[in-house]
Amino acid sequence: MSFFLGKTRELEHEIDQYLDMIVHGALHFQQGTGYFLQDRSRDFEKSRQRLSDMEAQADVLRRTIEPKLHIHTLIPQSRGDVLGLMESSDKVLNQLEQTLSQFSVENPEIVQEVRGLFLELVEATVLAVSINGTSHCTSKTSRRKPRTSAIDAEGMSRRPNADGQVAAIAAPEPG
Repeated sequence: MSFFLGKTRELEHEIDQYLDMIVHGALHFQQGTGYFLQDRSRDFEKSRQRLSDMEAQADVLRRTIEPKLHIHTLIPQSRGDVLGLMESSDKVLNQLEQTLSQFSVENPEIVQEVRGLFLELVEATVLAVSINGTSHCTSKTSRRKPRTSAIDAEGMSRRPNADGQVAAIAAPEPG
């Protein structure tokens, strides 16, 4: 029985990794959008590429998780819910990547008067992805508070600590 529990915990860990990749993808989207609005094309392209790479890595991880769900899920009734969550999360990450790619190709002009609102929309998007990515964790031990961080120009994640102070920490690499 411990063999099955070990495999289930490993599967839970992989699902958590996958959801973390979705959240970090949203943060790269936010960073890239900020660079785009600041006319920092090199930095924008780096963020766009990082998001594209992360999306590809998330697809690979999702394809390794899906068969394991059928084999190692101890509660078969939850399998469909987890698969549905993963499919929906994949669509979100694909849309974020596609949006930055469209910005790169089309180079739309976003007038100064709406840039603040545009950034608020991007921030709301990232918050929604972060909340969804962390509120559906797979085990009681892995439940976390929703993330409300952003990746700055140096690749640092800025997240409020328990005292409400913002601390810079290195953004984790996927995988």
